[in-house]
Amino acid sequence: MHTRLGQQEKILLLHLTKIGVFGLFNSAMSPKRKSPPLSKTDLAILSVLWREGTVTGRQVYDAMVASKDVPKTVAYTTVKTYLDRLIHKGYAKMKILDEPPGVYVYEAKITREEVMEQHEVLEHVVDSLHLTPSAMVRWFAGRGKLTSKDLGELRQFIDETKPSS
Repeated sequence: MHTRLGQQEKILLLHLTKIGVFGLFNSAMSPKRKSPPLSKTDLAILSVLWREGTVTGRQVYDAMVASKDVPKTVAYTTVKTYLDRLIHKGYAKMKILDEPPGVYVYEAKITREEVMEQHEVLEHVVDSLHLTPSAMVRWFAGRGKLTSKDLGELRQFIDETKPSS
């Protein structure tokens, strides 16, 4: 027997599915599985969520356009698709506001530090580009991203670290 769902039921079903009530989306972050990889755009979106807290999809899109993480030619719906994928991967969560009704807001479920602890994220970049520690430092220096404080911390770290064989 097939039951035809009304618009309200469809919205509720979609919402319950996205927040993981049926266990469809929470499985991606189970302790037994490796966390799904994050793309450059995923990380840019998470950066907005970490910086801004709870925001609408439009606010994420506007922040990404303002910071040039996405060009203005990228559609708002593309960013919404990435947000949905972050929910599916278990890195973000979504809720519907009561006021104003029907507005979706997003927030990160994982901290910046937790992402950095996922060694596979950085290892993928390092391995894919065959980066050495000195090449990474040169990359940062070449883009003006090393402050005097950073250089001091690097010098101290080098002085305190014994070389590996």
